[in-house]
Amino acid sequence: MIRFLILLVAGVFMSSHVYGVEVDKATGLPSDTANKFDVSFQAIIDSVKIINNDAEKTRMFSGKYIEEKSRLVWRLQEILGAPSSSNLNRGMSAFYLGEFKANQSVSVLAQNITLQLKMQDYSDVGSIQGLPLVVGFAAQDALIKIGIPCIPAVIRNLAESDDAKVRELSLQVLYRIEGDKDILQLRLQKALVAEKDSAKQARLQTALKSLAEIKM
Repeated sequence: MIRFLILLVAGVFMSSHVYGVEVDKATGLPSDTANKFDVSFQAIIDSVKIINNDAEKTRMFSGKYIEEKSRLVWRLQEILGAPSSSNLNRGMSAFYLGEFKANQSVSVLAQNITLQLKMQDYSDVGSIQGLPLVVGFAAQDALIKIGIPCIPAVIRNLAESDDAKVRELSLQVLYRIEGDKDILQLRLQKALVAEKDSAKQARLQTALKSLAEIKM
């Protein structure tokens, strides 16, 4: 059953039409995605339900299961990073990457850490069975769910970005994972010592100064 549903997801994404909706052949996404939800997410939601079902847990470590789950995760990453994708498509992709604790997705999630879902994003959803209501910073929440494997990517945000919101959310992720400002300070100091680029050093120093002030 898992094989069938995930192959169904792949087939829906790669087809030139999704249930009569014209899609971009390069991305597999609907051509007109403004305020619309990708109907193929119904298949993704069904797949997630089966993957999380107790009756299917005996398959968790089979090579085929891992291969198919990896294919689904890869497709979610593609949607999250696609400029043509709607905010809701991208936000729900981030949500499911967090649910899967997809370590391989930490870079794209960190790059999209300011992605925010609001109630108005659901205004034109249509009939999607089992669609969770996710409001807030979806990529940030996914990074927190993934935990320790995301730390290097999130520290990279602090070293490379001058965007105030990116920096605030990145510090929040690190604190939520570590649970201790002293440990987080040590991590940032270690990153600072290892960094050779002067501009990145300056940003990390600013992050250390902000650590005591930022609301966690």
